[in-house]
Amino acid sequence: MEKELSHRGVIAPNADISGSRITSDVTHRGEEMLRSNREFSDSNGLKISATPLSSSRVKAASQKELCYGEPPRVGMTFNSEEEAYNFYNAYAERVGFSVRKSHTSRRKDGSLQCRYFVCSKEGKHYAHPIRVPKEPRATGRANCRARVEFRVDRKNVWTIKRVELEHTHKPVSPSKVHMLRSHRQILPMQRRLMEWMDKTGITPYQIEEKFNGSENGSFPRMDTVNYVCGQREKLLRARDAQTLLDYFKNKRREDPSFFYAIQVHESGQVANFFWAEGHAIVDYAYFGDVVSFDTTFQTNKCEIPFAPLLGINHQKQTIVFGAALLFDETADSFVWLFKTFLSCMSGKQPSTIFANHSEAISRAISVVLPSSYQRLCLRHISQNTATNLSHVIPMFPNFMSTFRSCIYEAHSVEQFVAKWEDMLKTYQLEDNLWLQNLYSLREKWATVFCCDSFCADMRTIQRDDDMNNLVKKLFRKKLSIEEFIIEYHKTLKLFHEKELYEDYNSWRTKPIPFVSSIPMLTMAADSYTKHIYADFEKEFKSQLVSACELVTSDGSIRTFKVSLLDSKNEGIVIFNVEDHTVQCSCKKYECAGILCFHALKVLNYNNVFNLPHRYILKRWTKFAKYGTASCIPQPAVDADGRETPASCYARICQKALLVAIKSSASREALAYVEKGLDILTTEAEALLQGENATNSKSDASQPSITQPSEVDTLGSQISTKSSPFRKWTDVEQWNSP
Repeated sequence: MEKELSHRGVIAPNADISGSRITSDVTHRGEEMLRSNREFSDSNGLKISATPLSSSRVKAASQKELCYGEPPRVGMTFNSEEEAYNFYNAYAERVGFSVRKSHTSRRKDGSLQCRYFVCSKEGKHYAHPIRVPKEPRATGRANCRARVEFRVDRKNVWTIKRVELEHTHKPVSPSKVHMLRSHRQILPMQRRLMEWMDKTGITPYQIEEKFNGSENGSFPRMDTVNYVCGQREKLLRARDAQTLLDYFKNKRREDPSFFYAIQVHESGQVANFFWAEGHAIVDYAYFGDVVSFDTTFQTNKCEIPFAPLLGINHQKQTIVFGAALLFDETADSFVWLFKTFLSCMSGKQPSTIFANHSEAISRAISVVLPSSYQRLCLRHISQNTATNLSHVIPMFPNFMSTFRSCIYEAHSVEQFVAKWEDMLKTYQLEDNLWLQNLYSLREKWATVFCCDSFCADMRTIQRDDDMNNLVKKLFRKKLSIEEFIIEYHKTLKLFHEKELYEDYNSWRTKPIPFVSSIPMLTMAADSYTKHIYADFEKEFKSQLVSACELVTSDGSIRTFKVSLLDSKNEGIVIFNVEDHTVQCSCKKYECAGILCFHALKVLNYNNVFNLPHRYILKRWTKFAKYGTASCIPQPAVDADGRETPASCYARICQKALLVAIKSSASREALAYVEKGLDILTTEAEALLQGENATNSKSDASQPSITQPSEVDTLGSQISTKSSPFRKWTDVEQWNSP
């Protein structure tokens, strides 16, 4: 066994670190330093002392009687976890395997009672219960049972209670031991030397050549490059922030409707970014009733969470309302983001917002979006189920189908509770804490509790997976900020092109009903887009194989029970004979925006063969983006009940912006809008001059008041705000009028 080393390096304050001479000198002395125990001092003031180092990292030498590298024995004691780990890791290095810290057990007061150190090949590979990979990843597990069990007393004395030395695999040869994870560490002195060599202008790969892992016996060659490049990335963050700012300003010059906001920490470090395209603002005005918010995309090399705010349009396509890069995932960052998002969208809150389960996100939504109904992302629930119940799913292949049955197939609260309790009993999970916590949040994810909020059919795992896979496919690797901006712009362009293509197809073609003589299907084909019509036709076909039974009749109000012939899926429908209104207990229309087969059955049963216009939701039709749409939730009124001038001004500005953005795709449309604005400007000025002349006659006896010569109504909006959670400052926020 090699001896333990310690390193200490000092750079003189007046050292000359420029030029090739110091580069060659440093690299040469670095090689010498890594091979022997010497102290160097040259004319440049560099002093470095070193002693040979072993990759076992034995730092605790208080127990002189212990021989590091010998096999562990029952009864051996150690003064700390580090000392115990270093001893077992030294033995692992001699034998040729890697050590992994495994599970622990604790006392009731939370103190550590037991700790296992195992071979890194412990355990075995389990196939994913949901997804099947295209190319299965190689596994490093061999179900090895080699381990050491330590018991920890109240005085933090670690005692070996059980030892298993036999392995189920062959050990690694001595020439490859340094590649094992528990034996590949870059020492602090080596890190300092790498950083100093990097500052002198030596490239990472030249540094790699000098720190040859095989000679040093401590780490592979590529670890050197990874460490140096990782340190450089930390220094690039300031430049990345400037790159984003330049991009935002250029976009603002190209598109005056482009919105962006930047939040800076009180220390001066750029923290959070948010931006939205002009087309996204228009889309939100029409389809901003449902928003999906996800912070699990870390697509950039700096590991800054990318948080897009997504929606679904009338073609059931994913659309981007805005995007953010967040410094952290704390409540104050989310509060700032949601407030900025509302500012961009003129204060319009979504009816429903889907987000992953996070206390910080929930707190921010309750503060900033109190009118929005928060629902949990079912994809995340499915993934967390596979993780937290990994010991159950391999033994019970039908568990996931049972779990999904609780989510989707319960048609009443009582039925959901019964299904859930039956699942816990069947798979013996009554005491599972994770399921207990999930059940406490059932009103945010179970279908039976979420029917009162409109979700635009985004509640299914399939729809959520489609959105997630699309984003991850486009951002399939860790990107630099420059690369990220390019890919993001390509993504928006792709989304927009797909929407235009689907809109074109909707106007050029029309779905063919499976029975062309049915007026209700013909009307739906003329109104709905292709994908929505497919959903409607599916419901219509289901009502053909369902039974309808009159339950009660009270004047013009009749109550029916409708159920499929081969299923327990039934609904109670209330029908008004006079105005042909229907209301079903399944609440599909309230949730998805199209009538369910229960309601369609009752309409046909009562000889209503045309689809009532009130049940054709405009957001699902080919005409969804026709006309003006406002993001302003409710006009402000004065004491007389009239709309205030400020509210009217905001509404008119938004209308003008929407018209300009919608017309940007056509030269003829832009010319027509510009001509119309010139005419409106002339007429408005004439009206104002007439009012001014009248006011000057009536107020001739009043003293004149000098008005400010300039009023800045456009351009930048600079505000300073203090966060209720932490001190932040909004330094720059741009928005169109």
